[in-house]
Amino acid sequence: TGNVDEIIADDRINTVFITTPHDLHAEFIVKALTMSKHIFVEKPLALTKDELKRVWETHRLLINRKKPLPILMVGFNRRFSPFIRRVKDMFISDQPKAIHYRINAGKLPKDHWLYDPEVSGGVIIGEVCQFIDLAIYLSGGEVSSISAKSLRDQDNLQDTLVINLGFDNGSIATIGYFSNGNKKVSSEYLEVFCNNQVVAINDFKTMKVFGKKITTTRFRRPDMGYQQELIAFLNAIQTGSPSPIPFEELYATTLTTFAVVDSVKR
Repeated sequence: TGNVDEIIADDRINTVFITTPHDLHAEFIVKALTMSKHIFVEKPLALTKDELKRVWETHRLLINRKKPLPILMVGFNRRFSPFIRRVKDMFISDQPKAIHYRINAGKLPKDHWLYDPEVSGGVIIGEVCQFIDLAIYLSGGEVSSISAKSLRDQDNLQDTLVINLGFDNGSIATIGYFSNGNKKVSSEYLEVFCNNQVVAINDFKTMKVFGKKITTTRFRRPDMGYQQELIAFLNAIQTGSPSPIPFEELYATTLTTFAVVDSVKR
């Protein structure tokens, strides 16, 4: 069938994957949650504060119902990369960390759907949200301050920007998302400074740890956690475990993304 409502209403189906254009995510999430379906949805969770509120209210109603809660998971895959898991194991959550995350995104055609705020939410909501999520996840804290600035351009695409985040545990993070770079430079470079150690991850293919000694781990291919996130999602359904990403964290990341958009506009 090509009818979404038929799929969601089908009692034989307990899990749905939402990989539609972004402007349909929140609508389908609310419908699927109402029918107690497990949901894997690609980023973002919602495009507007009103959409996010509807998702939150629907999720809250299910909690108050005091029945088994369906899993709602957004495809923030980088959390599940083996390198990121290793970094999380290296440091205590409450330890203040300095995080520097540079994304060499490259330029898209001006008419690309990612630039259409009605369809994608724009670059920040539709794409940068995943990097915000990873910075929050690595910090081990809750966001306490937000500021962002985009490079001036005549089309106002907001696709080259710097984001600064502060956290309640003392951590700080800078995210640089650049569309005006060069393909000869790696796409993603992440550094975490903590407890007299530095971890540097280059394109999720190599990881160097600078401590009492220097260690290097390499993969033949970049591993951004795509397979691991799906395994975690399906395992949680089969075992009745909580969602691999708590709803509160999905909600916080989305609110932070909206705040970044507001900061850029100022």
